[in-house]
Amino acid sequence: MDEELRKLAEENKLINETLPPDDQEDLMKFIEQSFSDSSKTTKQLRLRCVKLGLIQNANKSGPRSSAVVWTEDMAESLTILWREFAEAQDPVSKIQDRLDFTRSEITNKLLSLELIKDKNEVARKKNKSKRGEESLHESALDRSSVNRALLFENIAQEDTEVILRRCRWNDKLENALKWLKSELEDEIKDRQDSEHDDWVERSLVPQDPAVAEYLERSHFKSILKSGFFLWPDHEHMYWRIGVNCSLNDLDFYKSCLDDFEPEENQYGSDVDSEADVPAAPLQQNILSSSDDEINFFKKNIVEATPSPAKEKTKKPKKKRVKVPLRPASSASENEETEPVQEFESPTKNLKNMSLEEEQEGATDLPAEALSQTRKRALESSDEDEPKEPFREVKESLNSDSEEELIRPRKRRVILDSDSD
Repeated sequence: MDEELRKLAEENKLINETLPPDDQEDLMKFIEQSFSDSSKTTKQLRLRCVKLGLIQNANKSGPRSSAVVWTEDMAESLTILWREFAEAQDPVSKIQDRLDFTRSEITNKLLSLELIKDKNEVARKKNKSKRGEESLHESALDRSSVNRALLFENIAQEDTEVILRRCRWNDKLENALKWLKSELEDEIKDRQDSEHDDWVERSLVPQDPAVAEYLERSHFKSILKSGFFLWPDHEHMYWRIGVNCSLNDLDFYKSCLDDFEPEENQYGSDVDSEADVPAAPLQQNILSSSDDEINFFKKNIVEATPSPAKEKTKKPKKKRVKVPLRPASSASENEETEPVQEFESPTKNLKNMSLEEEQEGATDLPAEALSQTRKRALESSDEDEPKEPFREVKESLNSDSEEELIRPRKRRVILDSDSD
């Protein structure tokens, strides 16, 4: 598409060179008639030609500048205004607010009236503060410039038409856009009448308080950023049209604003839209990076967060175990009682007694007789296991009385001897 537009522009240029000025054909009409893609509208072709630098304006393809005529009354008014605002930071801007002339026209007239000797005399002057104030506010200015840069980066970079399509269309927005388009038109005229080396930055300073208030809305900041305007910093309070913006860029941006037509559903009040928030105080409060404010912020966080309650661990109580005491006999009352740790059954006692008796006579009996004796003793103890004495002993242990411990009598086992 771009290559075809350039070729058509070259063809139109060659044709117009052979024709007299009155019969030369307009470039846009020639492109509309000769362009191959019929789906492209005239508006799209004009905008693309402005972007490529083939024409200077999307609405007009011919020159727009004309000779400026200064009357005696205008020259006298200019002289009075110059004497009034000569010491101002930007005297030409003050004069522009009262006279309908471009910056370059006013500068040239001041030179012709010999009110100034050089164009540098009307250049914007920077505020010169005292050294003491600069030393006090140096760190604050550095922080504010960093904060402004961060906020500028957070603004979405989108096409102008996309942003306008998202806005609510009302009187406030129309007034703000009307002011912006008039500023762009004046700047385009100034740059057309002067050389590129004489271009200066143009501050976008609204005179209407309602427009100045509307500039703080985020969607209008996005509109300004889409035009590649300069963000306010510690030296400038307002948005600016930078020197790096070419005439084609300004023409293309202005044509986007002029040709945009809102849809029916976009009209409405912006009562529900975001509130107007001053930029500088918000930046200082949110994005401040000093050590004192960081420590204060941490302290607030610590105070705001409730400390977790410490759970008290309860130590388990030791269980007190009552150990039953062995009742003492009537004969030995002074002996110390020992706790009964384990109860031995009568069967076990019989086995132990039989084994003890066998061990006593082990020296006199042979090995075979000894083994037979042990076997018979175990069998007899399993068959005739006494149960009543065991119950009596158990009852005596569970009782708290001091009755004598009833122990079962030993069962005598008669061992066979060789003498029989």
